[in-house]
Amino acid sequence: LVGATELGTGSDTVRAQIAAETLGVPIDDILIYSSDTDFTPFDTGAYASSTTFISGGAVQKAALQVRSLILERAAMMLNTAMDGMTIHDQHVYAIDGQSASLAEIALHSLHTENQQQIMATASHMSLDSPPPFAAQYAEVEVDIETGQVTVNKLVMAADCGTAINPLTAQA
Repeated sequence: LVGATELGTGSDTVRAQIAAETLGVPIDDILIYSSDTDFTPFDTGAYASSTTFISGGAVQKAALQVRSLILERAAMMLNTAMDGMTIHDQHVYAIDGQSASLAEIALHSLHTENQQQIMATASHMSLDSPPPFAAQYAEVEVDIETGQVTVNKLVMAADCGTAINPLTAQA
């Protein structure tokens, strides 16, 4: 559940990608529910591409907490240490080769020992935001009698920094 509004910039997709990568699960396993003030947490509003930086930071923090809870539960189930555990293929793998599926871990957390929901909340705020950088060049002809301007050549370049969703950064 996220409070930030999807404005057509792909922010829901980006947040799903951040959560999926952090948790080690396929993006299809992540459902983003946003912008419904009856259900979603407070968000300061739409803020263009900074939505990825700010809301994405909150998503990553929450996903890291959830990941830790998943690994903690898996360690309890497998009677092993959390050190070296990985999540992939919808399973948690211990360093000694033991594994438990995410479904088994969820069931165990809700209906077995030390019952709890695996969930987390997080916020992210930063006084620093990665600044955009762009440069443009225009070669123009101006008819000084009529004021008519003709653009002969226009060149633009933008550095988006790290593209979280490379498909949206392609021209």
